[in-house]
Amino acid sequence: LKMFKQGKNFLSKKSKKFINEVVLAPGIFPFYQAYAHPYKTKEKTFKKFFGHIILARPDDTNYNKSPVWNSKYHIQFIDIINEFCEQQKIKIEKFYRMNVNFCYNNGHETTDIHVDHDFPHHQIIIYLNDAEDKDAETVILNKKNKVIKRIKPIQYQGIFFDSQPHYTHYMKFPKFGQRVVLVATFKKGR
Repeated sequence: LKMFKQGKNFLSKKSKKFINEVVLAPGIFPFYQAYAHPYKTKEKTFKKFFGHIILARPDDTNYNKSPVWNSKYHIQFIDIINEFCEQQKIKIEKFYRMNVNFCYNNGHETTDIHVDHDFPHHQIIIYLNDAEDKDAETVILNKKNKVIKRIKPIQYQGIFFDSQPHYTHYMKFPKFGQRVVLVATFKKGR
């Protein structure tokens, strides 16, 4: 894997408190029904999960405009990403997308193999809860769909990897419990 970093012990007490007392607290943090990228499978069945859009995906009309933050909690999530980046010495020039994904047993084993955007980008995933089902992994593959890395869903762990054009990925839906992650895609700075 050309560009892969994995870190633990990077979150401040303030960020952990926000994760546990807001994001993971029952009835406080809003999640909405969403569909696993790329939204429909070949079988034309939806792979549902819940999501909280912090920064919507760019499209052709707003790609070069300033980001429009969709969540009143965006500052706290930027702080979480920055704490990981500080530990890993990663510079971000521009965010493309940021989302909290809440996945559960939806009857599907995995998402489709995918990249989040069809242009070059990098990706950070921060595991917000300690998923009960440790087999609900993130799996990174090379261009030939050979598994390069499997990451177990352990709370407060962060991973960074370059996605398009080098690698694709998928996630395994938990068979029990839930898996809550913060996903950010971005252009890497120098």
